[in-house]
Amino acid sequence: MDSIVSVIIPVYNVEKYLWKCIESIQKQTYKKLEIILVDDGSSDKSPSICDRYSEKDSRITVIHNKNKGVSSARNMGIEVSRGEFICFVDADDWLPKYSIEKLVNCITESTADLCQGGRRAITFYPKVKRDSVKKSIVNCRSCKSLAEWINYKMTGEVWGKLYKRSIIEENHLCFGTAKMFEDTIFLLKYIKYCSKVVSTDEILYFQNKLVLNSAVTKYYPELGNWTMEWLEAYIGLFNSSNDMPPYDEIRVHISGAIGRTYEHFIMNCSQEIALQKMAELKKELKVFSEEWDMPAKKSMEYLYDEILALDPLVVYNKMYDCNTKKKYLIKMRIKSFFAPIVEFFVYKVPVLYR
Repeated sequence: MDSIVSVIIPVYNVEKYLWKCIESIQKQTYKKLEIILVDDGSSDKSPSICDRYSEKDSRITVIHNKNKGVSSARNMGIEVSRGEFICFVDADDWLPKYSIEKLVNCITESTADLCQGGRRAITFYPKVKRDSVKKSIVNCRSCKSLAEWINYKMTGEVWGKLYKRSIIEENHLCFGTAKMFEDTIFLLKYIKYCSKVVSTDEILYFQNKLVLNSAVTKYYPELGNWTMEWLEAYIGLFNSSNDMPPYDEIRVHISGAIGRTYEHFIMNCSQEIALQKMAELKKELKVFSEEWDMPAKKSMEYLYDEILALDPLVVYNKMYDCNTKKKYLIKMRIKSFFAPIVEFFVYKVPVLYR
């Protein structure tokens, strides 16, 4: 008998895109679905759209909630779900019709605990290829193999993947309060309890990159704390093992996390605030380094010594080009101008991007 798959969709002010997302799931070749729409206090027509679809499809459950953010909406979806498997879909994205069937077959045939599918980003630059997932099967007990998979093959978003609800429930996993990096933090915490993860290179998810009001362009003073939560989740994968991944693999991941955080501060703050936040993060990293008491302590000390040796002002000047923000603003204006045109072809012309 086919297992039920719970599809959790957080919904917030996406009236233009929601119908395409819902219908792409309704038309899946895998029919044993539970579709959970969590309206996160939308102020547009999204709530009524959700209700209309639920009236016509008994597989759809709608939850209306006050606005608490995407993490809260996903947690609420997990709480009410009853499927053996769970997958997350963003309400402005959509799936090819065979996605869930392929994910279920992949995870069951490989006896894995997590299956990751390929994705294609729908952007303003159609010639740019963004299909980054490679086919692989990884034994999570091999720290070296797992670290390589996380660094080079894992995508950091929770969507486009299939999870076992039993792992989430038994280990009390949920999304935290972070508004950036929340997907990666959840993923790393989930992987800690996996024996095997598998990836397929088939395109199983279409990501809408046309939406301009991304959280990435907003300044969050708490970002340093969320970065530390990310690093703690990553280190937590290996803290009970003597078979640590090579130092270079640890360095790639942690340096990448810190680099993304520094870049966010630089692009979204004044120089004074950016330098202040970078210095604060540096202090937190030092404390974390000193408290680290696990098999990889020596390697971690070397890594943090490298990072802590850098002066925030030197990093700022190296990463910041005086024309960067100007180019960025011009790019946003161009996107704003062409957005309605591109969206017409993506959302109004039915033969495209099925």
